[in-house]
Amino acid sequence: MKLARFSNNILTLEVKKAPIFILFVFLFFSFLAIVFPLAAIFFYIYSDNSFQVGFVFTFVTCLLISLYLFRLFLWSYKGKETLTFSSGSIQYKTNDINLFKEKIKFQLDIKSCKVSIRGVGYEENQLGTLVLEDENNTLITSVKIPVSELQELIEELVDKYNFSAEKNAHYL
Repeated sequence: MKLARFSNNILTLEVKKAPIFILFVFLFFSFLAIVFPLAAIFFYIYSDNSFQVGFVFTFVTCLLISLYLFRLFLWSYKGKETLTFSSGSIQYKTNDINLFKEKIKFQLDIKSCKVSIRGVGYEENQLGTLVLEDENNTLITSVKIPVSELQELIEELVDKYNFSAEKNAHYL
């Protein structure tokens, strides 16, 4: 399955779906982070004790943890990054099932853009991220894609937009 698709001036980078066990763990702990504080508050009040302000702090903290874990679940399940190439700029946004869709995060000048590959992880895994940069800004995508697929993508971008390119991955 290709993780990078380019059509109609829109580049979509999709996250490789995590194993079902990892997805289950994210969802399970997200659920527990909501249910346990609610159950504890309910049983505490049910046993004729008074409501305390600490319950609100605990519940809000657990709610934030739960939302974070749920967002990790969504990103690991269906996360993607979208780069839209318009006449003068490149717009970047991320989303995961449109629930935590982010607005345009980044814009680059298309006329002076350079593309390259930044290696991620161990060199023998041959994974990397796409790097786009102009005179003022640098955009490093989050999705890890096989270097061979990124090299094909860079060739397509160079042919279509005349970007300057470096096709070799640089591992830190």
